[in-house]
Amino acid sequence: MLCADFRPFGPMVDGHLTRCFVDVIGVPLADWLLLLGFVPVFLAARRQRRRREGIPRVVPRWLAILYAVLIAAAVAMQVLEITRDAISNSGIGLLPFNLAGLLLAFAIIVAGHCRLGGQYLAIAFAPLLILFYAVLIAFSAVRLADDKRAQDMGMPGPSQYLNSDRAIDTGVLIGLYAIGFLVELFTLVRGRKAVARSNEVFVADKY
Repeated sequence: MLCADFRPFGPMVDGHLTRCFVDVIGVPLADWLLLLGFVPVFLAARRQRRRREGIPRVVPRWLAILYAVLIAAAVAMQVLEITRDAISNSGIGLLPFNLAGLLLAFAIIVAGHCRLGGQYLAIAFAPLLILFYAVLIAFSAVRLADDKRAQDMGMPGPSQYLNSDRAIDTGVLIGLYAIGFLVELFTLVRGRKAVARSNEVFVADKY
């Protein structure tokens, strides 16, 4: 079931995006962008691999490991949310598709940030992951606002998954996405400088 019977699909009710519309259309948008961008970015990174192999680590190893652990936590929280939505008959939308996007992001993080010699992948995927996290943060914020609004209207939600619990889970996910956004932004800024220096060395060695 995509959405609970009591949830209008929308896209808007009383000037607000509906939770059902966000779960089915909004949140999966980030995953579509990541999936569509993965192959071209990966192929471009592979073509530039020889030139960028000597790039030093742009993100400290401890931060890379912490980053991977936090995104793994986001995956676990997404599984928990899907399970609780299913048990409470609240409808799971296309949240399993978002789980697939998070797993792909986790694989990119491990291959690029945590693996020795994977810096060229981390730098190449940084812009795409920044976009991925930005879209997730935006639509998750809409979901959080919807849960808060329901609480203010005296609607606690299903007993198996109260709106207050849902709001806490969504807030934690937003925090995890925000950390990912900041790490990737840091990677992009430092990575561009590292790539510029690497290109200079590559050209000098070539001649």
